[in-house]
Amino acid sequence: MTRHRHFLLLLILLTGAVVFTGLGKLAVHRQQEIRVLLTARDMARGGSWLIPHFRGQPRLRKPPLAYWVTAAAFRAAGRTDSPTVGRIPAAVAGLLLIVTIYLFGAFSLGRPQAFLAASMAATSFIFVRHARLAETDIFLCLFSTLAAACLYLAVRGSRPLACWTAAGTATALAFLSKGPAALLPAAAAALFISTERSIRRRVRASHAALFLLITVSLSAAWYLAVLHAPGTGHAVENELHEMLAGSDHPGNWFYYFYHLPLALAPWSLFLPFGLFIAARTWRRHAAIRFVAIWWLVGFLALSIIRNKQEHYALLLLPSSTLLAAPALAAAFSAQPSSGRTWARAYVVLIAVLFTTVATACLLLPAFRELPGIVGLPLLIVILMATAAATAIAIHRRTAAAFALVLAGTVVAASLYALYLSPVLEPHSLIPEFADRARPRLTRVRTVYAAGSRIGALEFYLDRHLHDTTDPRTTWARLAPGDALIICGSRKHLPPLPSGVVPELKLRRGNFFCLLFRTPTPSARVRRDP
Repeated sequence: MTRHRHFLLLLILLTGAVVFTGLGKLAVHRQQEIRVLLTARDMARGGSWLIPHFRGQPRLRKPPLAYWVTAAAFRAAGRTDSPTVGRIPAAVAGLLLIVTIYLFGAFSLGRPQAFLAASMAATSFIFVRHARLAETDIFLCLFSTLAAACLYLAVRGSRPLACWTAAGTATALAFLSKGPAALLPAAAAALFISTERSIRRRVRASHAALFLLITVSLSAAWYLAVLHAPGTGHAVENELHEMLAGSDHPGNWFYYFYHLPLALAPWSLFLPFGLFIAARTWRRHAAIRFVAIWWLVGFLALSIIRNKQEHYALLLLPSSTLLAAPALAAAFSAQPSSGRTWARAYVVLIAVLFTTVATACLLLPAFRELPGIVGLPLLIVILMATAAATAIAIHRRTAAAFALVLAGTVVAASLYALYLSPVLEPHSLIPEFADRARPRLTRVRTVYAAGSRIGALEFYLDRHLHDTTDPRTTWARLAPGDALIICGSRKHLPPLPSGVVPELKLRRGNFFCLLFRTPTPSARVRRDP
């Protein structure tokens, strides 16, 4: 029990350092996050909690759970303009996801492999990037994993009534997070039951019916309430059609064959070997069979649907790391084998790489001040020495190498959020622009905006912006004292008003933010001779 608590404590500290450090430093610019934050802000300020609204329009394509918890955080904090407050629910969901992976793995694979699986999940690229953003995917992933764990416990005969009830509740919450993708664990459990004769005999029809009743009743409650609200039936039909048949982000069928390895980095190579181990131990390990079926159902479903985005792969993170854990565990084995040799070499390689990258992140801001002819060679020499020293220090010390990878991930993620994102991400200009533009807009009645980041500007300026796609025409029609903001990359900037100098102009790389303001009548009188 003491070792179990130590594993949990280490995972909580590791995940907390990853998701909570610099939570408010990363600029809000992804459209998926902007929708959640602005919709939750509308709710927290007195808008409808039944009919979500995004920038004044009903937002019914996604169920409202992410909006509800984010709005609750805004209300509890008493402010709706803080990225940190808006992201706390997602970060907590990320922390609970890692704990859930560990607890599920501890029951099915054993505590050491569960710890390895949860550690890989917490330090994977896709988790570090998306678990601290106020988006719907992390909530879907959390409740889907809870549903899968409860379904496995239920079919294995462990407190079946309670587990079926919990599985139905978790599936419904996953559905309220992002819709039909929540049903994938149930589909995997049904396929698992159909292939297991001994399990089919233990599963009662009444328990399965209870699961379906809870799932359908809780999932459909919000939709039924919306359909009965005045004037929403047609909007719901349109949103459902777009959700099921839309192709806003089309991709080829093998999209996740190359995006999943990127999402699982730096642990990507362990998954193919984990799948091989699962195939080899298929008959004698029921838990591995269940996790493999869960992974396969999710992978095929994501590959079949027309809409494809890299953050959708977050749904495959729990099953992927649980499958990869036995391959990583070979590195810690005392028995000589070819699997142990390559696993140890790969862990050492990752540790050297992460130590070098973390050192580079730490030194890069200082070396930017040096001339390139001096700074670059010196930086390369220091990084090569760091890599060599690390390789010598951790040679044949797998535990030390693994600990270095975890620590390196925390350091790199923290340094990126705190110091490097303003340098490497041009979109980080938006909060700075908003801080400088806000005093100039206090007495401006109407603000128009053009470009690709209007939602982010609206969040940071904490006021409604009117969209325009033709800044020149809009500028000609502005009333005295109104303002126009144009924000975006150089190649996507719309035509600027001719012959007008912006009152405020900020640039980072090829990303621009411009503020134009028409003079008030009193200012025009003072300027006339």
